Amino acid sequence: MGPDVRGRAVNLSRRRFLGLAGAVAVVGAGGLLGLDEGLRHKLEQAWAYTEGPDLALPASGARMVTGSFDSRCMRREVAWAYSLPAQGRPRALVVSLYGKDANLFAPFDSLHLPVAAAYVGVPLSIASADGGGDNYWHKRANGTDAHAMVVDELVPLLARRLGPLPFALHGYSMGGYGALLTAERAAAVSGSNFFKGVAVSSPALWSEPTQTAPGAFDDAQDFYANDVFSGVTVLRSLRVRLDCGDEDPFYPATRRLSGLMTWPHVAVFRPWASHTSGFWRSVAPAQMKFLAAACGAL
Repeated sequence: MGPDVRGRAVNLSRRRFLGLAGAVAVVGAGGLLGLDEGLRHKLEQAWAYTEGPDLALPASGARMVTGSFDSRCMRREVAWAYSLPAQGRPRALVVSLYGKDANLFAPFDSLHLPVAAAYVGVPLSIASADGGGDNYWHKRANGTDAHAMVVDELVPLLARRLGPLPFALHGYSMGGYGALLTAERAAAVSGSNFFKGVAVSSPALWSEPTQTAPGAFDDAQDFYANDVFSGVTVLRSLRVRLDCGDEDPFYPATRRLSGLMTWPHVAVFRPWASHTSGFWRSVAPAQMKFLAAACGAL
């Protein structure tokens, strides 16, 4: 069953929000650091769309197109999906890579990217495809290559269906790492800005192979072969935005990556925010506007 992207976003009553705000007041000067983890996550969900009416975004009216193709890179049938603006044609296409244990519908069902794009008035098409639940968007010892699937199979398919549009990349958590890696590889191979921009939330970054999540890489050699830190300088040729909370486990590594970017880029580190879908939704409108600007689609 396909996702409903016509307006299913965070919808929080004012009474509930005021109750949560009261919980913060009780904490006082201690801030969110002293909150129970479950309550902090509820607050992050409550703040997910602070600019929308009653903390919800208006319905987007986006249309969904879905299908599948026989993927040589993944050695199986791969499902794909993309959204179209409610009115008119898209002026740019954003490929969104999802996080660990999610699926291709997460950018639509969980982050509501078409809703976020419509809210900030940018005519974007959002696309995603099934790269596996924990492949971390790179070539693996089992013979699958989710990175190549995106670049060599999904992107040409989208170009055939939607015509010559500028492309950008988005991702969160595992997909944030994958989007950065894909942007670096594309820039290094093509020598030009095939992807005009990349915006990531809480990218799954580690400084050492011993720090990684189980299964994220096949071994230390695989980690270093797919390290985004060593290739970061090629990102100078495109627009880059990093969003991460300072209570996120990937905050130190994300700050380190930002520090290596000695050229203008956008890095937003929100106090108290952690690794939640509420935080990723909260930054989605700004990310969609950023990517639209990178693609010249404003």
